[in-house]
Amino acid sequence: MDQLLGAIAQLFRYLLPVAGVVALVYLAFLFKKIIETLKEFDKTLAIVNEQVRKLDTPLETIENVSKSVDDVNTKAREVVVETARSLDKGSKQVKEWLADKKADGSIKENVDKVKSVANDVKDTVVDKVNEKREEHREFPVNHSQEEE
Repeated sequence: MDQLLGAIAQLFRYLLPVAGVVALVYLAFLFKKIIETLKEFDKTLAIVNEQVRKLDTPLETIENVSKSVDDVNTKAREVVVETARSLDKGSKQVKEWLADKKADGSIKENVDKVKSVANDVKDTVVDKVNEKREEHREFPVNHSQEEE
């Protein structure tokens, strides 16, 4: 048994350095492949960086357009608020004016005049419509059905 263990130990003494050399060669190839991959990765990053730099100008344009849209939106809001304020102020002034005219009694005369003119216009329009109807009136045509 001692001889068998001695023979196995002798065999491993020869195989162990060979296995170490094979492992070192394998590691060398592995490191070479990793270095080549890193070089390709560096080239790829350079290309990507170049393409991203090409996008800088269009992105700046989009940013400027976005800022312009924001400015227009802000100004539009300001205009709407000012318009609403002006309309509110104007409507208050009209109410005050109408209240003053109503108190004077002059608004009743103006309203009566407007109603009179509106009625005259209405009568004229109705008369004209009726005249046109009479001019273009079509008489119905009766079709008799033959009975068999």
